[in-house]
Amino acid sequence: MRSKRFKWFVVAVTVGAVVALAGLLGAALAGAVGGGPQAGNQSPTAPGVRVRVTGGGHEIDEIRIVTQDAQFITGSTSYVTPPGALITVTVPPKSRRLITADFTAETSCFGGTTTSPNWCLARILVGRPSVLGACLGGVEAYPKADVSPDTLTPFALDSSDNGRQTQQSFEGHAFSRSIVFANALDVTQRLCVIAQVRVTNRLLRFWVDDIHLRAMTAKDGFGLP
Repeated sequence: MRSKRFKWFVVAVTVGAVVALAGLLGAALAGAVGGGPQAGNQSPTAPGVRVRVTGGGHEIDEIRIVTQDAQFITGSTSYVTPPGALITVTVPPKSRRLITADFTAETSCFGGTTTSPNWCLARILVGRPSVLGACLGGVEAYPKADVSPDTLTPFALDSSDNGRQTQQSFEGHAFSRSIVFANALDVTQRLCVIAQVRVTNRLLRFWVDDIHLRAMTAKDGFGLP
């Protein structure tokens, strides 16, 4: 009885090894034949140029929310701010704060061509207001999808699927960004958190509706320079 059990154990292990090897070979073959990036998709950059940035904070000390249900549509290839897609947070004197922004909206990315990149892009900026108090710009929060070395693969919040989508192709989309701000001054600083959008070619249109923008600050922010 003991010898039979041992034989069945050897057979089971052998069969398992053969199945595992076949699975690995099948995956490798699929990757060689059709697993690579498809035409019109964002292609990965060369190894070694990825930027991994980490950071964090401690307890949350401020949450600000703004919503907007006005429909907005743009064909701008430069970043624009949808109405109401900005909010302000504060950073106390001599302190560091982790600032995290979450953006959700109903979007539709339509038009474009079958050859050019047909992406509807988005980003979050964090910066000081102007002398007159207006929120006009800032620096891109992490991940910085529109700056080197990632300029060839910007963050697409939506896509027209090479012109196949229509204006009625509404979907809910969301993204988050974070950055750490150090206030070296003896006074509290107010910062603008701005969501912006654009298209990759002028034949595209980007519809944005039902915006929800939330900004949070956490004490003792670190990393995310």
